[in-house]
Amino acid sequence: MNDVVLAILAIWYLAAVWLNSAWQLQIFARGDGGFGGPREGAPEPHKLPDRAPDMSIDAETRPDQALLYRLSGDRNPLHSDPEFAKAVGFPKPILHGLCTYGTCCRAIISGALDYDPTQITGFDVRFSAPVFPGDTVTVDLWKDKGVISFRARVKERDAVARNELKRKIGVKLNGRKIYFISPDDLILSKLRWFQMSESTRHLEDIKSILKISKGKIDRNYLEREAKKQNTFDILLDLI
Repeated sequence: MNDVVLAILAIWYLAAVWLNSAWQLQIFARGDGGFGGPREGAPEPHKLPDRAPDMSIDAETRPDQALLYRLSGDRNPLHSDPEFAKAVGFPKPILHGLCTYGTCCRAIISGALDYDPTQITGFDVRFSAPVFPGDTVTVDLWKDKGVISFRARVKERDAVARNELKRKIGVKLNGRKIYFISPDDLILSKLRWFQMSESTRHLEDIKSILKISKGKIDRNYLEREAKKQNTFDILLDLI
């Protein structure tokens, strides 16, 4: 864990002491694994019904959505500063997670609950991919007795997401089936991110994937899809 994270934790701790309050904090430190702790025990993701969605709702976000959401007090430069966003691997500032959370909740309240927020007694989500200001978030939902199941996806990038899902790899771990994106599709995603952000971190990731997955890469598929997304020349420099 780097010095910046430790400094932030220290500030939060001092603030809690000063306010004489008890805080419960969970930290996800990307790239700082290897601590030797348990891998099991994570909450089981909610299982979606095995049928077509009962309803799909398009929720548009504004190009300046993240700047408006900053008024809530969250001034993380990741959501407003293009250079900062590129430095951490994104092509441009991303939307706040809680803004996406609220967008999905509002879509469900307006589309399925007749604008009655009192019917919401809990709202659990798992964040899996970034949303950019101006994206259209499509919320697919299933209505059952007392429960609304839903998934959210970015409409503009839906074709890519569906393709990656079809090629997912299932692994059994501690009696549970866990799915991962295929190494080929992960490389394709990284190529797109590099094309948009020019962050060399994505190229380093691709080199690592190629090294780890040697002999397991479907090169014909990889090259064909790279040509479709106009990243074939970048790929050729890496393989």
